[in-house]
Amino acid sequence: MTRRQDLSQAHHPAYVVWELTLACDQPCTHCGSRAGEVREGELSTQKALSVVQELAAMGTREVVLIGGEAYLHPGFLEIIAGLKAAGIRPVLTTGGRGIDRSLAFKMAGAGLYQASVSIDGLEPTHDLMRAARGSFQSATAAMGFMREAGIVVSANTNVNRLNMGDLEDLFEHLRAQGIHAWQVQITAPLGRAADRPAMLLQPWDLLNVVPRVIALKKKAWAESRIAVMAGNNLGYFHPEEPVLRSLPEHPEDAWRGCNAGKFVMGIEANGAVKGCPSLQPEYIGGSLKDSSLKQVWDDAPELAFARARTVDDLWGF
Repeated sequence: MTRRQDLSQAHHPAYVVWELTLACDQPCTHCGSRAGEVREGELSTQKALSVVQELAAMGTREVVLIGGEAYLHPGFLEIIAGLKAAGIRPVLTTGGRGIDRSLAFKMAGAGLYQASVSIDGLEPTHDLMRAARGSFQSATAAMGFMREAGIVVSANTNVNRLNMGDLEDLFEHLRAQGIHAWQVQITAPLGRAADRPAMLLQPWDLLNVVPRVIALKKKAWAESRIAVMAGNNLGYFHPEEPVLRSLPEHPEDAWRGCNAGKFVMGIEANGAVKGCPSLQPEYIGGSLKDSSLKQVWDDAPELAFARARTVDDLWGF
């Protein structure tokens, strides 16, 4: 089924990004959520498994487990297995620091389909950004362990002034690890990154970065059938926007608007629900501790803001 067909259906949380815990084993300097310690009131494994059933009832197709580090949640493997049993594709985004061969095979056995490993530059840059010596090597090793276990491996990168020079060589490193896709996004001035303004790209830096990402996208697909995709904050209002923001196998199907609260949903570790995990706390529509998932999705205006937009909603310049 193509993405165009997916988006022709009635609004439902088809793709969910679920933060299982805010606990993390790396003190990354660019972390937008300042991850490290658990959130107050994080959902128990039992409650999380009941949420899995609610997601299945609402037609969810894929859940991306994030953190912090999702594998630090005590029910991590049970939740993967629950998603798989419910007919939902389990996916993971991870820094990979704690993934050894044993955990990789346990994740695969539980039903994990795909994992995207965060690698933010070549070794010196990556370890600097992650504030953890050896992080590059552990993340690279994790990719190998998961690929060995039969998990589809991809990568994601935050681009900023520290690592913008690494892109081409980083792609070659990732290609050697057997990735299927690479998501590239801009480091946003949120969380710890907001404390480091010198790290952030300036507007004129995009004149250098964006053409290079486009060239890498074309090269990656033509030579290796690797899909390079722009993150949700990169690639708009550019002459080659349709190329940058479309799927390589469907170049005619360009980006057609934000799907937050339409086909995308974010769940935080304490049960807070938003239309997209990238949105700020003002967009929390309710808590799974107080309401059912369907109630929040159907009734919360914070999730419905993008469902019925018209030109009347345009304002300013």
